[in-house]
Amino acid sequence: MNKQCIEAFSDGVFAVAITLLVLNSKVSGLSASELRSRVLGQWPHLLAYVLSFVIVGVYWVAHHTLFHFVAKTNRALLWLNNLFLMTVAFLTFPAGLLGEYPSSQVSIVLYGCTLIAANTSATLTWIYASRASLLHPGIPTAFRRFAAQLTFAAVIVYSLAVAISFVNLVIPLLFFAAVPLFFIIPHRLVEGCVAETLRKISDHNAERVHASSE
Repeated sequence: MNKQCIEAFSDGVFAVAITLLVLNSKVSGLSASELRSRVLGQWPHLLAYVLSFVIVGVYWVAHHTLFHFVAKTNRALLWLNNLFLMTVAFLTFPAGLLGEYPSSQVSIVLYGCTLIAANTSATLTWIYASRASLLHPGIPTAFRRFAAQLTFAAVIVYSLAVAISFVNLVIPLLFFAAVPLFFIIPHRLVEGCVAETLRKISDHNAERVHASSE
């Protein structure tokens, strides 16, 4: 299976996950007088939806960025990618719990553990692609290490959030929001590394084409 097929399937899963997030908020069977208070009471669902939508959006961008560097695929990479997509799709369940029970440690821990699983599977996918020689050969070793560390750093933050939930239920939510915010805000270091690596891939491919034409 070529990587275009994997990306197309992945895009479909991301689209379904984002669509399911909004279904966690339901308002029905109410009189007009009860509607206002019920809508205002839905703010935890709205907060969980916005947070989860942004996180899934960050995963989608990261997934597309990863496959910019993938030159070829194999069966193992396909299933690692499926594992990552499974965790993303599952996020709709803890997101619904978080909206329904925002002050429950169980919902916060389950939400955090799902994010830990998602970033861990994404990191494993990158490391495997790197070690199995599935990435473009022009990618420097330093960038491969940097990308793995950057992806896994979120696992550390989410793990801290889960640990802190045993003593405080507000700080973990701030941690959950801080990670996607970091990736949304432009960073010269990250963007510069990505742009430089893409340039090296382009130069490497151009050299190969030039060499083959001689």
